[in-house]
Amino acid sequence: MVKNRESSERFNFNNDTEVQKRFDDYYDFAYRNWAQYIEEADEDLSFYLGKTWSAAEKKYLRDQRRSALEFNKIKRVVKMITGYERKTRMSLIAQAVETGSEDTADQLTALMLWQLNQGQFQYTMSDAFEGAIKVGMNLASLTMDYSNDPLNGDLVLNRLPHNSFLLDPRMTKRDLSDSEFVLQRKVVSKNAAIANLPDKEKEIIDLSKAGYSGMNSSFNGGGIIRFQDDDVVYDEMWETDLIPVTCYIGEEMGVNDVITKEDKKDPDIRRLIDFYENDPNIFKRDKFVENVKQTVLINGRSVGTFKDPYRMGVFPHIPVMAYFDPEYNYSDDGDSGSKVQGIVRSIRDPQKEFNKRRSKMLDIMDTMVQTGWQAKEGSVQNEKDLYNSGQGKVIWMKNNAQLSDAQQIRPPEIPQSLFQAGQTFDQDIMEISGANNELFGMPEDGNLQIAGVLAKLRQGAGLTTLQDLFDHFRLSQQILGNKMIKAIQNNFSPQKIERIIQEKPKEEFYEKNFGKYDVVIEEAVETPTQKSLNYMQLVQAKQSGISIPDSVIIEAMPLQRKDKLIAAVQQSEQQKAEQQKLVDEQINLSNQMSVSKMISDLSLALERRSRMTADEALAVERISESQQNQADTILKRLKAQKELEELDSKEIVKFLGILKGLENQERDAALSIIDESRQTRSSELVDSFGLTKEISDNISNNETGDIEEFHSGEDGQIQGLGV
Repeated sequence: MVKNRESSERFNFNNDTEVQKRFDDYYDFAYRNWAQYIEEADEDLSFYLGKTWSAAEKKYLRDQRRSALEFNKIKRVVKMITGYERKTRMSLIAQAVETGSEDTADQLTALMLWQLNQGQFQYTMSDAFEGAIKVGMNLASLTMDYSNDPLNGDLVLNRLPHNSFLLDPRMTKRDLSDSEFVLQRKVVSKNAAIANLPDKEKEIIDLSKAGYSGMNSSFNGGGIIRFQDDDVVYDEMWETDLIPVTCYIGEEMGVNDVITKEDKKDPDIRRLIDFYENDPNIFKRDKFVENVKQTVLINGRSVGTFKDPYRMGVFPHIPVMAYFDPEYNYSDDGDSGSKVQGIVRSIRDPQKEFNKRRSKMLDIMDTMVQTGWQAKEGSVQNEKDLYNSGQGKVIWMKNNAQLSDAQQIRPPEIPQSLFQAGQTFDQDIMEISGANNELFGMPEDGNLQIAGVLAKLRQGAGLTTLQDLFDHFRLSQQILGNKMIKAIQNNFSPQKIERIIQEKPKEEFYEKNFGKYDVVIEEAVETPTQKSLNYMQLVQAKQSGISIPDSVIIEAMPLQRKDKLIAAVQQSEQQKAEQQKLVDEQINLSNQMSVSKMISDLSLALERRSRMTADEALAVERISESQQNQADTILKRLKAQKELEELDSKEIVKFLGILKGLENQERDAALSIIDESRQTRSSELVDSFGLTKEISDNISNNETGDIEEFHSGEDGQIQGLGV
């Protein structure tokens, strides 16, 4: 059971009358504004349970010997929405805002996952969501249970139905941050109340004997209206009030402390205040902050007040709402019940009319079975036969009677309009609620061969109309996560945290504003542990294209006897590595053989090229010697000709032209031999080294150019002689 901390501030019993008056004032103010909603919510719940006929309608049907039949279509719609939420249920994680806070955020995530699964919070929140879909609003309430851990306590999440609490009617925010009070009521046994407040055992026993006569049937603590002898009404009044505090702020020194009057009683705090007061860089500011306190009442009498018993600084309540319109002004028509609604509210009328039309159709069918005969007196042999019913019945008529003397009464036909009206009301229930048949896996026209893409589009369209419901529930989940972080930081000791997460908490874990500025609460795939969450994230990362080794994923896999799988995977990877090594060695050997052959071919080609180059050089040398000999011969002849002065100059020129022609013929023959050698060498370069023909031709042309340059020099020498 839940037990409040003994060190919490207690209320003086001398002020019991003042506390009782404040509770009554809150109760009267809240009940005047929420009474009609509670009545409408009760009727919503009755329709969901299949109770659409009023007592007067049931009596009317009984008087006509008819049955009040129920054909519950509402439950199907509610279960479709809540079933989708349960099927796609998400977990909560703490995501770091900056990289430096990731380790601490991971520790908070591990604690949240442990607490969610340890206390089965996800099922409680799903139940609260289903309650909101039915009647419009439920509350989830965090408490501390000290039964198993008297020092730290364990977080417990309870669901409060619509008729067990009253909120501040002036509220406009879904996190109750603008609410001044919250009242909640439950009926418990005397022993359960003592377990909650063990130091108030005598007072609780005395109050249980006195009884309680102020129980309201609408605000009845969750539907309990019949008490056992030792039951008591257990009320909790949660309030916020303003208390004066002193703030010391120093941006350069990182000081941001809020000190209350109670804090100043601590000697260490007083020394710190003296330090702040004497530092000119630290500013002082007085202001008021909200303070949360809880007052417990047994059978209408206060037994204790506790200052922020769960150390969260806020109400421990998390509203879960379906449709909430705080701006609705109901002062004109007095319809305060329309401010908060669920799915059932809008489909109550179609459900009721559907039941009426279907009942009438069945009444007509029953009348058809009970039709009788109209007969002339004395026309049949046995009049009792006319009262018989069933298949194969025979009516014997007298000899002097006509067939028309006895005729069966024809029953009236069922109007087709009743069938059409029934289909219309059934359709209205689906359309008004925002659902469609595709959400149930059934096409609207009943065609099971409908394209899957079209069915998916229609299903998505149906979910779009319901998206705000899931969005509101997501907000409630985030509010729950933020309050869980505050409760864990302020109640769990480092030893308990280390026992849960198997490591010591980081230094910034207990920073006052860490949960506010350094992490955000996000939804993630529902997993029982942080290790399972890590596995799911690794799988998603690999599916997105990130190269993650299989061994890393298997290591994070939440699997029994995982050591055998790891050994098998390692053996398989080793075999694959050995096979790959053999393949690589074969490839390397093949590459080496290819390189060796290429080197051998290159050496042979170079050898051939060297031999061809030597042959060409020898040919050039021989041509050069021949040209030199020819030049010497020409010079000798010219000298001889000059000595012959009697010769005519024209004859000399003619003689020299003949000599020049012979020289050109010899040079052309040499160049032809060189060109043929170049073509042969170019082909070999192409075949041996894979060179292009253009490159090989350039290599050979350069060598030919050298030879032509040589001959040009020869010509220059000849021309230099003045011939």
